[in-house]
Amino acid sequence: MIKLIILAYLIGYSPINTGKQFKIAQPFDTMEECVEELSKNTTQFDGVYDIIITFVKYTDFDYDWVKAGCHHDDGSVEFVVYPKYDYEVPNGIQELLDKYN
Repeated sequence: MIKLIILAYLIGYSPINTGKQFKIAQPFDTMEECVEELSKNTTQFDGVYDIIITFVKYTDFDYDWVKAGCHHDDGSVEFVVYPKYDYEVPNGIQELLDKYN
């Protein structure tokens, strides 16, 4: 079984202290299905993924995302997408990315 997981942080607070994982949607039978769902991009902006827009809206804009990936039950990850920041990675996020990579 393969799950789509988003690692998010609470906007306006330390990302190290507020980092949280969210399981998105139902599990997938194949990695290809998960990758297809994760990489959908129907917006006009490069690097803006539909699943992330949906997640941010669903959480009422309380969370920002750090990365999203397709995870096997054994904990391994085969496909990951990262946000595209306009200027630079926000304070604390690089440390969080390093911690979970």
